Amino acid sequence: MKRLALTLSLLFIVASCGGGGGGSSDKSLFSLWTADINGAVLDFSDFGFGANSTTIFLTSGAVCNCAINFTGDEGEGIISIYSCSLYSGSGDCGTQEGSFRYSKAPELLTSCNTATGVCYTWH
Repeated sequence: MKRLALTLSLLFIVASCGGGGGGSSDKSLFSLWTADINGAVLDFSDFGFGANSTTIFLTSGAVCNCAINFTGDEGEGIISIYSCSLYSGSGDCGTQEGSFRYSKAPELLTSCNTATGVCYTWH
């Protein structure tokens, strides 16, 4: 099972807003990314396009197991997080579920929650 350790209070706001996508870039989508806003880490290094399993660590202490699906290409696409269940601790893992649009430039990942429109940048 592939794993992703996210340490976010804002968790997985992994989706991208707007802007031009495609094309090749220096840093792979499936790399380690750090949030500009709070230093949270997304480790996509063991992932690929299609369905993956992941573990999400919340700042509340909860640990959630989720499925994560990547569709699109290196430049832009959608990340879907679903079927989250509590592994340990206490908390509502369902709050981590959703769809996120991403776009990637050479060293920058922009992500936006498709439901709320809240966007974040990652380096």
